[in-house]
Amino acid sequence: MIRLTLSITAARGESWRLIDALRSLMVPTRRERGCLSCQLLLSSESSDPMRISYVEDWSSEEALREQVRSDRFSRLLELMESAMEPPQLEFALGNGTRGLDYVEEVRADRSRRRRVDPGAGTRN
Repeated sequence: MIRLTLSITAARGESWRLIDALRSLMVPTRRERGCLSCQLLLSSESSDPMRISYVEDWSSEEALREQVRSDRFSRLLELMESAMEPPQLEFALGNGTRGLDYVEEVRADRSRRRRVDPGAGTRN
């Protein structure tokens, strides 16, 4: 099993907006091929600020990589920018744990694939 965990602290007065946004991402995620589970865990010592953990479990790293390349994941990255403190993004992979460097690697791989001309080398 491959796991993505996002831990984020919502800014004062923003926790419910952030929770609603994450829940709206959970619905389509659960329908994706390879998604084993998707959940939201809340922790607060008062009503605000709130520590939020967003967790996705995937059947394979390839299924996760597809998601990291998706528009849905771009929205997740945008939500991270609204955090009160720097969020923690962790990918538990079969060969260890990675962070944002994993996102950069996967998305750079997508960019390289797009730039390749599929007709190169076949012209006469």
